[in-house]
Amino acid sequence: MKKHWIALPLVLLIVCLSFVPGASANTTVRDSGQISNGRVLVPLRVISETWGAEVKWDQKQKTVTINHKDKEIVLKIGSKNVEVDGTTVEVDVPAVVNKGITLVPLRFFADLLGGVVSWDKSTRTASLEKEGTYVFIKIPHPLSDEKARSLLQKTTALKDAKTSEIRSQFAPFLTERLLHRLVSANGLSYKGPFPEFADDELSLRYADDKIYVYQDTVQTLPGGKRVSVIHSAVIVSDNGLWKVDEVYWTVNDLN
Repeated sequence: MKKHWIALPLVLLIVCLSFVPGASANTTVRDSGQISNGRVLVPLRVISETWGAEVKWDQKQKTVTINHKDKEIVLKIGSKNVEVDGTTVEVDVPAVVNKGITLVPLRFFADLLGGVVSWDKSTRTASLEKEGTYVFIKIPHPLSDEKARSLLQKTTALKDAKTSEIRSQFAPFLTERLLHRLVSANGLSYKGPFPEFADDELSLRYADDKIYVYQDTVQTLPGGKRVSVIHSAVIVSDNGLWKVDEVYWTVNDLN
């Protein structure tokens, strides 16, 4: 039974879109937003396309001038001070440039130019609605799929670890809570079977501040008995580092 990585937030987003009035004709989905200091930043193109604003970029001054109807807004990259019709106002987060894309604070422009912004933390999606037009901005999770794969794979070595070596060997990628539990239990309580780690047989799900990753592998045991072995882990951010906080192996009889 082969499993693959599941982009659950994207699936939920598609489901949500099907219930938005007029979404099929007036909806744009982008995946290049980011969060800074608790605020959603979106590509400048979202602003120009959604409001039909004129955008000018001054490379020398590192400023962006946005004209919309009777308003003129001037942002300087990296500065919280924004000029609106000649008056300086302060925003929560400054405009930034990331991989060649200029990102600006979404809510600031929605409040200034007219629009409704909402945030769905379960799908890490910001939505903007303006006069029947919907823009959904996906915020990539800071933990990459590759890193999650790597962390789950490293836990397979626990099956051969000596209790005295658990801390020195696994501290870089296991939380202190899990290390303590393993040492107290003299290693893994689960004793097998341990299927070979298969890089393409993984599933991933994000939930708030935790990431759930698992591998479901079908294995034939001696005597012909077929079982499904699920190797799963819960990954959390621990002092700025991604570490495994829980790890399990579950066996299901398929006969």
